[in-house]
Amino acid sequence: MTAGSTRLSGGTAARPTAVRLWRCDNGWHAQIIHAKAGDEVWVTNATGVVTGFRKVPSGSTSMNSGTVGIHGSPWRACGKIVTSGNAYPAGCTPFG
Repeated sequence: MTAGSTRLSGGTAARPTAVRLWRCDNGWHAQIIHAKAGDEVWVTNATGVVTGFRKVPSGSTSMNSGTVGIHGSPWRACGKIVTSGNAYPAGCTPFG
């Protein structure tokens, strides 16, 4: 089940990079899609604590963050495009 999607700054019509927040049986995780190597994805809680940080590996166009539990804070997916040395502002979904 997806709880929301947000398009990231720095994406283009040809590369509409976005992050999604997913709820699975074992918890919440973020997913970045239409990504390039080095782009970042993570989950954050209501107090801003970053959890499950991952970088998209070479040759991949998507990546899941680490999973956090079902209980606890409200969670949101965050991501950032980091290509050619340009770091764009992070973007996050609403809290799920």
